[in-house]
Amino acid sequence: MSKYTNQKYHLHDTFNERVISGHRTLNGALVAQAKHDAAVRKASGKNSYIPTAITQLIDGIDTVIDEFGYSREQQTTGINKNCLQGVRCPSCKQEHKFYIHSTTVAQVTDQGPQDPIDIEWNNKSHTLCPLCKLSGPMKLFKY
Repeated sequence: MSKYTNQKYHLHDTFNERVISGHRTLNGALVAQAKHDAAVRKASGKNSYIPTAITQLIDGIDTVIDEFGYSREQQTTGINKNCLQGVRCPSCKQEHKFYIHSTTVAQVTDQGPQDPIDIEWNNKSHTLCPLCKLSGPMKLFKY
């Protein structure tokens, strides 16, 4: 039995299958996840990570959710109708947010870049799922 049973959100270490911490809010769990990731990188190197997931107690059952509060069941509904239409993580099935290596055209002055004019990526662009940390070419994430 977890010592965090009175908390609505849990940060899970999915590699070692244990609860790391409990939180009252989703934002609190997201902050804890970011701090945990930073601590792992600091202790073990910049490319190191321990896979984690945030869960929410729904009807007394820990349910994995993403950073937007969607359960995996909700994530598999094919909600994207724009830039990410047809894109889904093949591992955890989330489709709300990805890190994609892209090319940007922007106006740049001495003060720095202005709003980007155009952002492009293709099937070879490196893509990372922030939920389960799966990475690979964009074509891996298309369905």
